[in-house]
Amino acid sequence: MNGLLPHNRTALRGLEAMLDMTDRAAVIQPTGTGKSYVAAALIAARPSWDVIWCTPSRTITDGRLPCLERDIPGFRADRVTVLTYAKLMIGTRRGNPMPHADLIILDEYHHCGARHWGAGVRRLLDANPGARIVGLSATPRRYGDGARDMTDELFDGRVASRMTGRLSGAWMTTGRGQGACASIGSRYVDVLPCLNAWEDVSVRYGRFALLNGRILGRILVLDVWRRVSTPDLVHA
Repeated sequence: MNGLLPHNRTALRGLEAMLDMTDRAAVIQPTGTGKSYVAAALIAARPSWDVIWCTPSRTITDGRLPCLERDIPGFRADRVTVLTYAKLMIGTRRGNPMPHADLIILDEYHHCGARHWGAGVRRLLDANPGARIVGLSATPRRYGDGARDMTDELFDGRVASRMTGRLSGAWMTTGRGQGACASIGSRYVDVLPCLNAWEDVSVRYGRFALLNGRILGRILVLDVWRRVSTPDLVHA
């Protein structure tokens, strides 16, 4: 477990224990706390597995994988096939065969609830019925889409590790978090429909929509940080 901070060692132990009992598990932690490091450590411990890492954008993984390779002993980026949700969508429309996987990482898995992106994800999962599925997200609920909880839809509510804090109304449950949720809740809900719409708009407008969606997301995060002091983080 070298390379992992204590809270991520706890998350990894929970993830491995759950995957010993079932084929799907989610890790829910705030942005920047190291969810991808947990996934990388899981991959490093299983060198014979074929791994597919699904992501909203290549820019997320392309910048992250070299860091994981540097910091997590045994992790090799060349063992990981990275697929964007948009590429899965296009492959589904064209009827392309889906690749084999022993382990599928659904990064930012709340995006899998989008109509077009979700169709590609479902086809990938159907093509790999024996694969382990691991979801990573800070905000599993889609507030602009009927408050759908993608943890329930994709993982039957199976959460291997849940870290609570004060930055996301989707899973803030402890301490002073309740008050913070109330103060930022309406703003959070107002912005999320735009982010959810971007998932499907990007089908038509490609990189331009992707760029603007990322900028919008960063504006949201910066505004929340400005309004709410540094989060208290605990494992539920």
